[in-house]
Amino acid sequence: MSTKPINQQPPVIVFIFGGSGDLAHRKLLPALYNLYLDNYIPAETFIVGIGRTEYSDASYRAYIREGIEKYSRRKNGLDEHWKTFSKQVDYLKGDVGKARLYQQMARLVKQKEKEWKAEPHIVFYMSV
Repeated sequence: MSTKPINQQPPVIVFIFGGSGDLAHRKLLPALYNLYLDNYIPAETFIVGIGRTEYSDASYRAYIREGIEKYSRRKNGLDEHWKTFSKQVDYLKGDVGKARLYQQMARLVKQKEKEWKAEPHIVFYMSV
């Protein structure tokens, strides 16, 4: 296990399959927000909810903010931290049985590699 400070860890992309579901809304995204507040995730972290529900990136962010407001143990100061945290969150609507979704995911990874000038660790969380 690495002993580097968290802000020196490689970038991470977290893909949450079922990202529009109840588990993500009540537990996963509020927990990731808490980790963000405590600086337990690298600064270059990007969270991508994947689901079948029709969301724009903005409406998905509103959905997860609602979950954080209701279920996070760290509700105070949300306005202060939300702008920065929400920039690290996107949403992909897709069917896990179709190649198009995985092509979108690959494009996003390449985009982030270019932006960060580093190869990110990829986490796939199955919240289905």
